[in-house]
Amino acid sequence: MHYGQLNDFYKSKTEILKNSPSLDDFEQIITEFALSPSHVIPSVECIRTFSVLIGTTIPEFYHIIKQDGKLLRRLHLMIASLPGISVVVSIIGQDSEALLKFPQDDYVRNRLLCLLDILLLALSPGILDVLYRQVNGTTKEQLYMQDIMSLFVGSRLISTIAYARQALNDTEEQPWWWISEGGKMSDFVANELANSSGISNSQKYLAKFVSRCLNLGYSNTVFERLLNKSAFHVLRITNEMSSLDLSSFIKNFLHYLRSEFLKESAEQDYVNCSSTVLFELIPPTQSRNVIKILVQQGIGTQPLHRAVALWLVSHGIHAKMFESLLRQWGDSLFIKYTSLTRQEVYTELIFLLLTHIEKFTIHKISQEPFYLEAISNRLQAMSGRARIMGMGVAKAINLSDQSGIPLDFNEVDEFNESYKKWNSLMMSTDRIIDLENVWPLLQSKAVKPFIDRDYNKLLPDLIDDNAIVAKSGQLDADSDDEEFPAYAITDEDSEDSDDDPTMRAQKILPPVYLIDLIKYLGEPDAKTALPRQKVALENASGIILRKMNYGSELSSSSKELATILCGLKNTYDLPNFENQKMDALVALVITVPETVGSHFAENITFGDYSMQEKLMMMSAIAIGAQHLAGKSTYNFGIKGSLSLFASKLLPDSAHMRFAAPQDVSLSFLGVGEVENAVGLIQKTALQDSITKATDDLSTEAKVLRISARLLNERQRESKPGLVQTRSRLAKIAGMYMFFPLAAHWRYFLASVSKNSFAPMLVAHYIKTLAVIVDASFPLAHDITDMSMELFDILSTIKRDISEANILEAILTAVLVTIQVNDETTLISTFGKELIDIKDFLDLNWEAITDKNVHSLAAGVLIKIGQLLAQHQRRLIGAFNV
Repeated sequence: MHYGQLNDFYKSKTEILKNSPSLDDFEQIITEFALSPSHVIPSVECIRTFSVLIGTTIPEFYHIIKQDGKLLRRLHLMIASLPGISVVVSIIGQDSEALLKFPQDDYVRNRLLCLLDILLLALSPGILDVLYRQVNGTTKEQLYMQDIMSLFVGSRLISTIAYARQALNDTEEQPWWWISEGGKMSDFVANELANSSGISNSQKYLAKFVSRCLNLGYSNTVFERLLNKSAFHVLRITNEMSSLDLSSFIKNFLHYLRSEFLKESAEQDYVNCSSTVLFELIPPTQSRNVIKILVQQGIGTQPLHRAVALWLVSHGIHAKMFESLLRQWGDSLFIKYTSLTRQEVYTELIFLLLTHIEKFTIHKISQEPFYLEAISNRLQAMSGRARIMGMGVAKAINLSDQSGIPLDFNEVDEFNESYKKWNSLMMSTDRIIDLENVWPLLQSKAVKPFIDRDYNKLLPDLIDDNAIVAKSGQLDADSDDEEFPAYAITDEDSEDSDDDPTMRAQKILPPVYLIDLIKYLGEPDAKTALPRQKVALENASGIILRKMNYGSELSSSSKELATILCGLKNTYDLPNFENQKMDALVALVITVPETVGSHFAENITFGDYSMQEKLMMMSAIAIGAQHLAGKSTYNFGIKGSLSLFASKLLPDSAHMRFAAPQDVSLSFLGVGEVENAVGLIQKTALQDSITKATDDLSTEAKVLRISARLLNERQRESKPGLVQTRSRLAKIAGMYMFFPLAAHWRYFLASVSKNSFAPMLVAHYIKTLAVIVDASFPLAHDITDMSMELFDILSTIKRDISEANILEAILTAVLVTIQVNDETTLISTFGKELIDIKDFLDLNWEAITDKNVHSLAAGVLIKIGQLLAQHQRRLIGAFNV
């Protein structure tokens, strides 16, 4: 039947359906559509006919169709087509929307339930193969396959049925509910692909189906269904994937192997099986991509690293990758800016590959300039852990080469323990095994198909006419939000209203763009500099916050603006100068922390700034971290007021210059707000210890208490909108705030050593680092790395009891580290440092004269004492070997 005849066929059937067809007419139409494949190819006329048939006629005859098995099967054959399913889904969406608006409409409700049953009937086993055979070989095959994928591995089916569930508002589970659940829909599609005999022959479409199914977000469910002997052929389609799809496939597959088979305590058999599967699926051209995903996604475990290393060896590309990893591992920028966790992954991979490298190649590499430079960079690193990694690799290559002077780092703390762990990797006997031997170990559990092939049992009884009417809420449509808030117009003093135009002050409008703000702050003309700087400071924080989500203007101007603000002096004795300057600095940290955090860290260390300006930059970073974490909200504007009567005060500018200048100026440098945050951290951290000490002294029955840390976490989780801000800070706190400050610590210490305000600066620096770590807890993935750096910094500070503020900062940092790390990490990683701190406090207990520091030291001793008492045996074994 050619195109014109087919259109005439559709038109004739549409006319019959519109004119109240008899049961015989209806049965004839259903039969013709069911038995003729050419009648179910999508077209404009076909969709129009199906719309009338499915939207009107089938619901009217549905009670008869349910009782006739033959007619039910014909209906299934007709609906199990691309136009059939597409029209059903489209009408379900329209009815759901109508039911939400008019929940009392029983006709729409019953038709919606009828169509949902019909859709369930269409999604029987083998539906993907049926649809593929219908469109295969047609002129628009590729376009039709895109529509099929949009239905099953896109969002159409899932979102439409979820919308229907909302409209029906039925609490009792229905047979079609699983269609709206992404996990079950992913499992259904994976099962379809596993049992396919049509799509599986077309690698191009199969690859697209698998990729888009993984993108639904339930990759483990998909791999659980397909990683077995009978379905493994479905996964062998990586050569047909685009580079983007292949990267997603590799990432999801590594996640699955890690979560199911390659956890920390995984046996060697699982490593061998996983390597074999990787060898079968991932081509060697993806070696760099695999390493990149392994490191950047932070999904690595030692067994997974072993499996990847064995995969590289099995493809014969291990020597090339070994040299590449070694070059990047020893790069000075990599050492300085990459987290220690990622550096550990590179170190483990180097050790794993080293055992497979020939001695001739090792000798050649050991003589290369890049290798010598890499070890040199490592040994000069600021981080002690980074230096130990360099010692370990140098010793391992030296032992493998056996041509130079033997290296020995046994006198370095923690080296022997770390090297022992790395050296054990070289002793592993992992190997690729035969694919047939993989399945008994990796065989995934069988999941039952969703749909029974006995179509007469598929459909439940239709609901009666007295169905419960769903309740639906109404959305408020009124909104008075303005896209562009009005700028305030500044008024000058009343004396400017003089009739003489030469005496009238020029009105300075607030800057609209950041480039105008920068010009105002750096105005060279002495006549207009004062009013422009005044207006600029009054509006700076507001402009910065408004520009946060508009284009790239803020990111491109942030460094220049930060530099100007940091060095801005109160030349004209402007009132509230420090407040407004701090507002602008905090606004920059909140809006562009990725740029400003590291920029402030460099300015604090290497910039030619005063003590007050450095304190302001530290405070801005700490306050910004607290604000981004949702732990405290920074109030932009004039903060606080002096407690003296106005008649007793000089004008603001004179008062700040003459009346207790140091105390007053510090109150405007953000130091007070950072101290408040530190005080809250101390109070929260010591709450458990104080409670325990009180309970120990009490003779009354003890009451079960909830950990203050757990209580705080619950309260934070209950706050609306907190998860989003916490997630943002967790991703950036380490890389853009903490590590830049930590990296510049030694240079900072040297630059302020002769400064009379050095104790104040050092204490504020440590407290700033502690506040960042506390704010990033618990979602940051590099908490342990930050804690290690923080302890390294504390070890470089001379602990002078007479400097109470420095000792307070050290104790606060210790408390934060204890709070944000679990007990196992504390004992295994920081056990020695905790013992040293305890010994120091015990030795100098009587010499601590400051009351607040004395109380804080007592709390730290209690916390450390509790940890050491609970893990005494482990510590004895660790330090007395």
